[in-house]
Amino acid sequence: GRYTEIVRHPLEDESQLNSYSCPNPLKPSRYDWMRKLVRSYGKTHAIVGGMGSILFEPAWHLRGYETFLSDLLINKDFACELLDKIFDYQLSTGIMLAKLGADILWLGDDFGTQNSLIVSPGIWREFFKERYAVLFSAYKEIKPDIKIAFHSDGNITSLLPEFIETGVDIFRAVQPKSVDPAYLKRKFGNNLSFWGTVDIQEVMPFGTPEDVHHEVKIRIKTVGKNGGFILAPSHNIQPDTPLENILAFYAAARKWGQYPMSLE
Repeated sequence: GRYTEIVRHPLEDESQLNSYSCPNPLKPSRYDWMRKLVRSYGKTHAIVGGMGSILFEPAWHLRGYETFLSDLLINKDFACELLDKIFDYQLSTGIMLAKLGADILWLGDDFGTQNSLIVSPGIWREFFKERYAVLFSAYKEIKPDIKIAFHSDGNITSLLPEFIETGVDIFRAVQPKSVDPAYLKRKFGNNLSFWGTVDIQEVMPFGTPEDVHHEVKIRIKTVGKNGGFILAPSHNIQPDTPLENILAFYAAARKWGQYPMSLE
């Protein structure tokens, strides 16, 4: 497989912003996959509407990473105009997915490095917090019971209380080399569910099947108590992961990943 690979930045020249148009978010064919999911599994499964990265990352994809980080500090009017254009697109997209029957909207932006934040809490509040709050409120107005699953890699622990304020219900991907999943459960478990926690930086690619079993067992034991846990790798399983470790993950999930919990 592959990730989204950025080959150029269409708005590297800021003068291009006024003439730039986002793709049509209401084009019917964009949602064929969603209609098929709802038709096939809507009565038996929670349907996830995948939106991917929604504000910060699309902005730097269009502008360039270092350039957009600079915009947030010294070119703020431009940064706001660009984010508002992306905001309008994401507003329409999320509302459409909610109308079509999504139970969960999976979305996010990577704000964490391995140990800290990419931007300061002040910059995050200035440019992103209110925009997220308005988006998530709009989605929940269409479907009040829809759940917002926000993805960020790395350590964004300091922002989690404010993400809760914006309307986030589920935090993904809970990267255990960056944050302690057990701590997050104790600190935020009354307000957030957690999706992920199984280490893909060391255990999955370089451990033994026994290591994988232990990893899965400890995450269920420390994060799964009283619900609010979606067991999963902390990100996509990478190509260097041995097949036997992937199979060990599934075997451990089947053995211990059910209620009532039995971890003997």
